[in-house]
Amino acid sequence: MSYFLTGPASRDIDEILDYITAQSVQTAVIVSQRLEKAFNRIAEAPSIGHRRDELKDPNARVISVSGYLVIYDPTLSPVHILRVVRGGRDLSRI
Repeated sequence: MSYFLTGPASRDIDEILDYITAQSVQTAVIVSQRLEKAFNRIAEAPSIGHRRDELKDPNARVISVSGYLVIYDPTLSPVHILRVVRGGRDLSRI
C-alpha cells in the first residue's frame, strides 16, 4: 500500500523539521525517519490509529509519533495523511 501527503501535511512536516533542524540536525533526521516509518505503517494497516472526538472529520484517525500527531483518512485510497501537528495542539481548531 501507499500513502498520499496532502499539501497541509507537507507544509506541517517542513515547518516541524525546519524548527527541529535549528536545534539539532541529528534530531531532525531521526524525527523525519520516524514519520516516514509511521506513514508506511499507516499505509499497510490503516486501522492502527484511533478516532478523536474533537476532529470534525468522522473518518479521521490519529497516531502519535515523537510528540506529534499524524492525522489521516484511512477511507481514501491511497491513505491520505491530512496533517502532522504538535501533540499539545487543540485538534478542534484544525
